[in-house]
Amino acid sequence: MSRSSSRPSGGWGTELTRETIVSIRWKMMVMIAGSAILAFSITGVLLVMAGILYSVPVIGDILGYFGRSGYALLIVFATGIILFIGSFVLLSAGTLKYMSRITQAVNEIANGNLDVFIPVKGSDELARLARNINEMAMKLKKSIEEEREAERTKNDLITSISHDLRTPLTSVLGYLELVNTDKYADEITLRHYVAIALDKAHALKHLIDDLFEFTRVNYRGLTLRTETVNKALLLEQSTEKFVPI
Repeated sequence: MSRSSSRPSGGWGTELTRETIVSIRWKMMVMIAGSAILAFSITGVLLVMAGILYSVPVIGDILGYFGRSGYALLIVFATGIILFIGSFVLLSAGTLKYMSRITQAVNEIANGNLDVFIPVKGSDELARLARNINEMAMKLKKSIEEEREAERTKNDLITSISHDLRTPLTSVLGYLELVNTDKYADEITLRHYVAIALDKAHALKHLIDDLFEFTRVNYRGLTLRTETVNKALLLEQSTEKFVPI
């Protein structure tokens, strides 16, 4: 008996493919039935052998003793139970080992090892579980790498913004220092210094506004609006920031 299951192809995604899943419950039932048949068969063979050996002098006497004492049925039952347990352990060894491998992989992932990979064997629930764990580890590793890359990008952006903020601020402080120490020739020079300081202050405000907008976009998920930029005007405005004092 089988059942169908739908699974995303190529990610959490959109396109679905169908695959046949063999239920682990049916596998266990087959193992139990196989173990019972095997135990019953071996017990029958042992009984036939006991009947043959009953005519052997010494062995026959021992078998006759157990037969007369009433332990024969108990011995046969105990032998069948032991054979059944042994057969089941033997038949389910592969499945139990596979389950142990999956458990070990989950523990490794919990401890931070995302490079773990479980071989996908068969088409039952355990195989599907192994495949899902592999995909989970892969996607989790990719997510962590993207998060680290975003963190590095953010740090680089903060460094760049700090430099961009420092440039006009230094100019403002420099011109205001000239005005404060009366290091200007006349009122025209004074107004020129004030105008440059004011222009740099506006540039500083513009950078702070850009930083504020970036913060809003980054944490509130706002949609960016793109505009066409005049490259020549942009370069001209950029070079004005480096006008010497």
